[in-house]
Amino acid sequence: RRHFQLWLNRSAVVGPMVEAILDEEGVPRELLYLSMIESGLNPKARSNVGAVGAWQFMPGTARGFALTMSWWVDLRRDWEKSTRAACRYMTRLHDEFGDWSLVRAAYNGGEGRVRRQLRDNGHDNFWDYRLPRQTLDYVPKFIAAARIGSDPTAYGFSVPEGDPLSLEKLVVHDATDLALVARCAGVSERAVYDLNPALLR
Repeated sequence: RRHFQLWLNRSAVVGPMVEAILDEEGVPRELLYLSMIESGLNPKARSNVGAVGAWQFMPGTARGFALTMSWWVDLRRDWEKSTRAACRYMTRLHDEFGDWSLVRAAYNGGEGRVRRQLRDNGHDNFWDYRLPRQTLDYVPKFIAAARIGSDPTAYGFSVPEGDPLSLEKLVVHDATDLALVARCAGVSERAVYDLNPALLR
């Protein structure tokens, strides 16, 4: 409960931006909750197997969707770019599997596993598939998160009052100290760092 309230609080800040991108990319808005259960809507999240960002991209998948990872930057931690990459990935999975439960299972447990289950079972009913426990739990967790998120008070959660994330993009043409950017913008260094989680240096 404590964790989920924190996730709801974060959703009040980043949710409107993420949902706008989901709309633009033509995928269901409720996929916001996939990021919620993947990372708690934390762009700096890192799993013990090397998945990074709010959408928990593994390096190979990230490269396949043009998310640069270098000494300077990790675009898996960039809200806009990683969300668009996640949308493209889920659209590709939906084009193949045709079912959003299977998309979520493939996103979590790997498309190869879901492909084999589809082939071996001859149907697309996720609930009858034999998958790892983590993946079997993943779809119900998503459903629970989406239900609670759509009506928090019905489940005893407080509706968060956060200021939705609002930012302007600034193009710099050379290495620039973020402290200087903050000073010129008249905001704190912390604010600039928080708005640019993909910048490692």
